[in-house]
Amino acid sequence: MTQEPDKSLSETTIVEKAALELVKSDMNTAEKAPQPLPDIRKPAPVKADNRAVRERKARQASREMYADKTVPRIRSERRYGGSSHSRAYLKQALCLYSDRAQIFFENNYERVNMSLIVSTLVIEAIGGTELAEKISLRLEKEFRELETQMIASIKELQRIATVKGIAEDQQVPAYDHKRFYEPPLHTPHSAQFMTVVQLFDRLISRAEGCWINHIMSAQTRKNIVRSWEKNLSQFVQDLHQIRLQAINQARKTGFGQRAAAIEAKVRREHADDRLEKTDLATTRKDNKPEAPSTQTQAPKQETVRAKASENEEAAPARQEVGSEVEEPARVEATA
Repeated sequence: MTQEPDKSLSETTIVEKAALELVKSDMNTAEKAPQPLPDIRKPAPVKADNRAVRERKARQASREMYADKTVPRIRSERRYGGSSHSRAYLKQALCLYSDRAQIFFENNYERVNMSLIVSTLVIEAIGGTELAEKISLRLEKEFRELETQMIASIKELQRIATVKGIAEDQQVPAYDHKRFYEPPLHTPHSAQFMTVVQLFDRLISRAEGCWINHIMSAQTRKNIVRSWEKNLSQFVQDLHQIRLQAINQARKTGFGQRAAAIEAKVRREHADDRLEKTDLATTRKDNKPEAPSTQTQAPKQETVRAKASENEEAAPARQEVGSEVEEPARVEATA
């Protein structure tokens, strides 16, 4: 028999008591395990160093430890993508009676479970614990609202059957092909989704019971099942949208923000390097001697002056020749 918790104790005290009992049990188990022989060698002094140095020394020690190459070694495994990481899960038994609920669960659980993993565990790794808690509260709210609506619908069908005079043991039908499942629960919201599917199964069972008892038409039963099936399909889509939004938000607030800050820092440092190179080039130009430039420019200035003097000497000559030619022309015109 399980011992009932003492109601006079607070919740924190009960948790602490359970934790201490668990620790004590684990310690007793550890004491019963075979103990290793004591090491009489004097431990070598450990020098404080960084992680890179420790890893390099560990690799070097592992290479030098065994002369025989056939001795098995432990090496780091590379993990590509989410499927290569090890995640904790629990198994939970599930029994579904109606065919529609079974098909819905089989077609959607893996997809929903992956969306919930990304929305919680992956978001925590990318965007931090604060963002993961925020997304988790949003998921809990979505599940709670849907479960409340489904419970209200089931109670309404139960009320209709009771008003029509149907006995309680005749309101819920039996099924000849109920199926058992044992899905993995990677997140607490996975269990909530299983609860939603069970409520959908009970809702279908209530509707079909009303139809069998001839207090509901076949069309009404069909409309009820289709309506809730559509609502649940939309709910699955909403969970996927929450996953996408959480990923985008995590990239902006988590490591994505840090990566952007690092990129901006590198860009600034690169800009500073370019400014330093420009200043250095300008300084080198200013420090050049001016003598070679004057020597190279002097012949050019003398050539320009010589050409100018030649032009000045040629100009009066042209004017005198022009005057001698123009005077006979004017005389002939007057004559």
